[in-house]
Amino acid sequence: MKKLFFILQCVFAFCVVNAQTWSALGSGLGSTSPDWVEGMAIYNGNLYAGGNFNTAGSITVNNIARWNGITWDSVGNGFINVPLYSLYVYKNELYVGGDSPWGQGIVRWNDTVWKSVGGGVSGFPATVSALSEYNNELYAGGEFNSAGGVPANLIARWNGSLWDSVDAGIYGANVHAMAVYSNELYVAGGFDSAGHIAAKNIAKWNGTNWSAVGNGTSAWNDKILDLTVYNNELYAVGSFSIAAGIPARGIVKWNGSSWSSLNNVNNTGMYFFALTVYNNELYAGGYFDTLFVSSAPKSINSIARWNASSWDSVGSGINYNNVSGSVWGLLNDTINNTLYVGGTFNNAGGLSAINIARWSTPSGISENTKTNNINIYPNPMNSHVSFLFSTQKKSNNVQLAFYDLYGKEVSSNIKVNLISQTQQKTEVNVINVSLKNGVYIYKVYSDNELIGTGKIIVIN
Repeated sequence: MKKLFFILQCVFAFCVVNAQTWSALGSGLGSTSPDWVEGMAIYNGNLYAGGNFNTAGSITVNNIARWNGITWDSVGNGFINVPLYSLYVYKNELYVGGDSPWGQGIVRWNDTVWKSVGGGVSGFPATVSALSEYNNELYAGGEFNSAGGVPANLIARWNGSLWDSVDAGIYGANVHAMAVYSNELYVAGGFDSAGHIAAKNIAKWNGTNWSAVGNGTSAWNDKILDLTVYNNELYAVGSFSIAAGIPARGIVKWNGSSWSSLNNVNNTGMYFFALTVYNNELYAGGYFDTLFVSSAPKSINSIARWNASSWDSVGSGINYNNVSGSVWGLLNDTINNTLYVGGTFNNAGGLSAINIARWSTPSGISENTKTNNINIYPNPMNSHVSFLFSTQKKSNNVQLAFYDLYGKEVSSNIKVNLISQTQQKTEVNVINVSLKNGVYIYKVYSDNELIGTGKIIVIN
């Protein structure tokens, strides 16, 4: 009875979450300031979040935790007193960069154990703040002077087995962000040269040579903290106020040849830290409570969205003890149509949410593009599940596939058993399905035609 009650609670919570805009993820991560969440990634159907926190509810997690759609769990033993900044999936492993985990700056997780990444990076403080894939290699940026014993200034690349330098590297304080734009890798942070080429806080790499990106931001200490591509332009945010001589107030865009500002954003007390694209809008997070656009104030609490012509709020935003909190990380879960927000806060959209929350809006694409009155039972499932659906004719071949929330198929060669069939109805089941606890997308096919798709919960 207790298990049944728990399952019903999970189903109810799952349905409520999908009907809301802002919602919490369990009891959140850590407690109040100075705890925070920054790096996030979807790996094997689970959300992984890293930052500076010791707990997830009553569970000790040590700066990294995973969310299966229902509950938080630890990731091995985590990393005590080691804040984590960047999470990235590369070659089916989760790479994690931070303040020198294992004294190496970067480690990787294969869903079972933590492993070294070729000895990692070294040189004080041996920190990895940014990760990105380019030309089938993983690039790591931060504060270090070698990787795997190879001299590498602030940036290095990993091919899955060996480290290599990126020409002469970058000279300055640090690398904070990377993004691929127009087939080149853009690298940003706080520096004044890349590969011996003068570059103010941002440069681009084509696989062979470094180049400047216009005149960059105005001063060495005007750091760029994040990059993303939106509407075929590269957006940058950070602590700068001028980019290439243009007043920018912490956010600017690059079209491949020149920099420009966004709609006369002119407030002086605004700090942008994070960017991502969600439902065809650019989301920007940071620390602010009012956004002045062309001298007209908009009340926006630490997160805003841009539709290429104007700014808007994200519900009532996030706050910490009734004042603006800080947003340090943003992640677009494209499969689940959800935006994850990490930072330092205890409220999101008027709901209690400790340092991590999710925001969802209608995308214009139905979750079940073809339902055909599919009935699923049980849902949540464990190792077996049945599907009853309507068809226009008898099915000769029914196929079923499961996908994680990152879009990766996690099932293969599933044996589908026919239970009953009429001209209009077909019932099938599958047994011995080996899936980990979490939320998945299912797809049902009849004679190679998609019958329906939707979400299903697995609780073993």
